[in-house]
Amino acid sequence: MARIRTIKPQFWRSPDVMELDYFQRLLFIGLWNLADDEGRGVYDPASIAADLFLTEFSLNPHGIITDVSRAFSEYSSRSMVAVYEVKKRQFFQILQWQEHQRVNRASKSQIPPMTSWNEETKLISEDSLNTHGGLTLGIRNKEQGIRNKEKDMSEPSSDVSAPKPNTYPTEFEQWWQAYPRHKNASKKKSLNSWRKALKVIDADHLLELTRAYAMNPGVDEIRLIPHPTTWLNEQRWESVNDADTQPLPHKRKGGWDFGRYDDHPPVIDAEVYPMREIAQ
Repeated sequence: MARIRTIKPQFWRSPDVMELDYFQRLLFIGLWNLADDEGRGVYDPASIAADLFLTEFSLNPHGIITDVSRAFSEYSSRSMVAVYEVKKRQFFQILQWQEHQRVNRASKSQIPPMTSWNEETKLISEDSLNTHGGLTLGIRNKEQGIRNKEKDMSEPSSDVSAPKPNTYPTEFEQWWQAYPRHKNASKKKSLNSWRKALKVIDADHLLELTRAYAMNPGVDEIRLIPHPTTWLNEQRWESVNDADTQPLPHKRKGGWDFGRYDDHPPVIDAEVYPMREIAQ
């Protein structure tokens, strides 16, 4: 049964929320309507998609179910929502529920809580939330952890000294180096956003616009530059014009800064009069 919920103004400025794409933000709010008064609900991507995105579900059910599953994986990685299993049924718990909703006369949840840990309650890991709307066999529990530890101790790894391979495409590496902000940014998540962006713009053009943006991001401090995922997910390259590839000089204290023009400062036309003529 859907419930009426409220949205606090500070929700939109939450760092975790700002890193989500538009669909994931809307779905997260939709989960509040589906969750009971203690922030719990049944984890069934197909049912969630049908309840919240009926039009998309009727047109492309597989696509919207996949999007829902990926969103839950993203929530899990940010500790926003946890998915767990009780007696072979999957549920979700919206974490920090009290920060999102203050429910008067809350009804007691009929769903078993995630904290009642026993042999029948198992936390579903982020990696187990696959892109097909189901769950893979990736349930973590104490007994499995012990077995894995014993196996690791008895079987030495054959690639201990092997260097970690570079898993990022060359074109993405070029884009990553061109983007002006890396601090507090996830390179892995940026790769996912970059791949989504390539569905609407080719890699070379995106790189060109990114380099133009990096030359003149429009702010004076790096911390004000959006995270790579935000810039890509919101398609902010569309606001970068071809004229931006030749940015204007920045005026600073003490004069104009032409440093970004390298060895080619702008040419300024001027007429020079002899001092004798000026004196007359």
